[in-house]
Amino acid sequence: DGDPNSRTGGFSEVVVIANLRAGPSLTSAIIERAAIGSTYTVLGRDATGGWLQVCCTTRGDAGWLATALATISGSMESVPIVGEE
Repeated sequence: DGDPNSRTGGFSEVVVIANLRAGPSLTSAIIERAAIGSTYTVLGRDATGGWLQVCCTTRGDAGWLATALATISGSMESVPIVGEE
């Protein structure tokens, strides 16, 4: 079977209860609370690598997750930097 993670940097699994945020910052609005064991597809990362843009919330939206709160499967080098204007 095909590898669904080959299109992105892989997936992340939340290792502690974490907040998904509207942007890559602790001051960004919380859009959803992620339970331990939740998995998300990694869409991108911020320039520092401290935040991952992941998909999808229960509403189908992308959100931002602090990298330190997740276990990453796949290569971070292949994850595009997003959110920079």
